[in-house]
Amino acid sequence: KPGQDLLLQSLSGLTFTSGDKDHDPVPFGIAIADIICGTHLAQAVLAALIRRHRKGIGAFIELSLLESLLDFQFELLTTYFSSNQLPERSKHNNGHTLLSAPYGIYKTANGFISIAMVQLDKLSTALGCAELALFPQQDAFKKRDEIKKVINHHLESQPAPYWVNKLQQSGVWAAEVFNWSQLKKEEAYATLEMEQIVGRGQNQFITTRCPIRINRKKLLASKAAPSLGADNEKITIELNTTA
Repeated sequence: KPGQDLLLQSLSGLTFTSGDKDHDPVPFGIAIADIICGTHLAQAVLAALIRRHRKGIGAFIELSLLESLLDFQFELLTTYFSSNQLPERSKHNNGHTLLSAPYGIYKTANGFISIAMVQLDKLSTALGCAELALFPQQDAFKKRDEIKKVINHHLESQPAPYWVNKLQQSGVWAAEVFNWSQLKKEEAYATLEMEQIVGRGQNQFITTRCPIRINRKKLLASKAAPSLGADNEKITIELNTTA
């Protein structure tokens, strides 16, 4: 059947990995199946080129959106195959079905912050949260939702920058949750120089550059993708010359 990103996200089970436990299925906000499958295709083409160089023969490459999305979920599927139990999303502040509290995104007095893996006692000290200190580390998964409710309630007393500063000073992995407008104001974003101007004819627009650097050089290109059929004649000549 024809591949369409949202439909393949739905078929693959991926939509049950985002959102909280009681939420309906949640699709990614981007065409993740198309992106992942395209990346797999690039890897396969490179492998075929290496094979041709070493053995003098090419390769017939096949991919599908469903296979790529299943590979994308290998960690969750491996756990499911071993236990025969569906992984459960957190009821509160879900971040990863296989990770214990506090892993997730939390609302503060102003904005949101994300907290990654950390021992509960260390987090309790960093936040100054006495209630969190009542939970031993062995409860981090078993009482995941209860612990996350305690953290969420505590964080609502101060704005996001306040908490992130306290957490990072204590060596806890935490960050503010930005939208694109906020991100563009950050020094780190400016340092990356991710934007470039691309154009076709008189039309120009700003987009992102290639994220790869080779020999410390950023890869930039101002030429946009060709219009449909724009290079047909050139490609035909090249193919006939090669043949």
